[in-house]
Order: sequence, then structure tokens, then C-alpha cells
Amino acid sequence: MYRQILLRYVFLSAALAFACGLSAQTVIDLGAGGGVRARGADEVENTPPVWRTSADSAEWRDCMVRGFNALSRDSLAEAEKLFRRALTLFPDAQSAVVVQHNLGRISMARGDYREAVKQFSDILKLHPERHDVRFDRATCYLEQSNTRLARVDIEALMTATQCDIDRKELLFLRAAISMKERLYKDAKTDLAEVLRLSPENVNASLLIAIADEKDGRPQEALDRLNVLLQAYPDEVQALLLRADIEAGFGRFEAARIDYDTAIRLAPHQAELYVRRASVLLRCGAKGAARKDLDEAVRRGIPRATLRSLYEEL
Repeated sequence: MYRQILLRYVFLSAALAFACGLSAQTVIDLGAGGGVRARGADEVENTPPVWRTSADSAEWRDCMVRGFNALSRDSLAEAEKLFRRALTLFPDAQSAVVVQHNLGRISMARGDYREAVKQFSDILKLHPERHDVRFDRATCYLEQSNTRLARVDIEALMTATQCDIDRKELLFLRAAISMKERLYKDAKTDLAEVLRLSPENVNASLLIAIADEKDGRPQEALDRLNVLLQAYPDEVQALLLRADIEAGFGRFEAARIDYDTAIRLAPHQAELYVRRASVLLRCGAKGAARKDLDEAVRRGIPRATLRSLYEEL
């Protein structure tokens, strides 16, 4: 779960959830080898050497090492316990802010954004220069739909000198805020800048298509998706968005083909069977639709939630 706090760019899941009805999550960047790269773990080495000569110091070091290891295993409760013990031992350590930051990120991972905002705000009162903390607070504000405060934080980062957050991440987050506020042109401007910086960024192209579709420009969105899928035919989210737009145009056979491909690529996603079943019903293929609905139930979707579709069979 901790690994799923800040997706490559916070925006992708939030925007796709907003636009496509998918479940939203934010994600943390991964380090080499797939493990969590906890922010500031390297700063632990900056603690004053005098602390390394006592029993308390040895326990503190042990707590820190075991805490970061627990994060790499997504053991949130264990990591939280160890970090809190480390803070009790040396609350004024140079690396205390790192520990506090990771405690806030654990709250993020649990979806407790109110607590995370409180923890990040406490840090920023003493360390307003911590751009990584401000970025995470902006993310939490967005998750709470508090776009006003999210924008205050992101604009502070955009105008900061020597900001240590990758500019593409800032642009994605600001675009997410604009999408939430239905400022689709502003979102597209930021995403276009991402593409200028990184021309092959699939996420940015996909999200511009989402913004076009939400802004009442489905044909422009479809044209962009067609180009994107020519280059990346296995991009599941692009296939799903194109299928939705095709269905909106009444092109149910074309939508069905895209759902067929998406399910072949991601057969574990139960919701895809429901979406294809809806299109199959429009195509008059009731037998195939029943199979998809039954498969969705087998994969965990409550049958009661599909009652209206079963009634169409």
C-alpha cells in the first residue's frame, strides 16, 4: 500500500478515476529493484556522531534501519511504531524531519489525508524550504478536493527558486487541480508543457485526451487516442477511454473490439467485463453479455450491483 501513494505522477490515477470511473490511488516513486525509496532515508547518516556512542543511540539507529526496511515491505504499522520510537529517543535529531515526513506519508498510504496534512503542516511551520513535504501536502489537499489550498502549495513550488521536485511532477499535479476545477484548457496547457519536455510521455497524451473529452470535444479526444494507440497499442487506459468515446458515438462494435483487447491485456480487472457486457447488450449479443457479467461476479463484483444489466438479458 505504501508503494501506491504517489503514482509516477500523482495526476494519472486521480485524473483517470475522475474521467473514466476507475478507482483512484496515488503512488510513491520506486527505487532501483522495485523497493520503496523512502524520502530522506539517506539523510539519516547526517546525525551527530556523538549520538552513536550511547545505548540510546544504538536503539535509535536500529529503529531507523528497521523502520525503512518495514516500509519496503509495506508494513505500515511496524514502520510507524519504529519511527515514533526514534522520535521519542531523539526528537531534535537532524533527521527528525525525515521521520516526521515518512509518518505523514504513512497516513497518506492509509487514506487519512486529514492527519497527513496536519503532520506536513507541522513540518512546514519549521521547515518551509522542504519542497517534498509541500508537494505531498498539495497532493493530500487534492485528495480532499480542497483545490484552493492545493493550488496555493503547487504555485509556491512552481515559483520557488531551485525547487527540488521534478518540473513534470509539478505540472501533472497542477493539471490535476485544474481538472478537478473543470479548467480543462489550463490542464491541457500544463500537459502540453510536459510533452514539450518529454515528447514520448504517454501519460500526458492520454490525459490531454481525457481533458478534451471532459471539455465536450470527444472527436478531438478520439483523434488523439487513435494516434497514441498506433504507437502504443497495448496501452489499456487509452483503449478504455477510446471504447467509452466510441460507445458514446454509437459505434458499439468498435468499442467492443477495444474492450476485447483491454481484457486480453488485463484479464484480472473485473470491471472491464461489466463495461464490455454493457456494449455487448447494445450489440444484441445477450449470450456473450451474460458470460461477461457472470465472470465479473466470479471475480468479486457483487451480483446485486449488476441487477439492471442482468434484467436486460
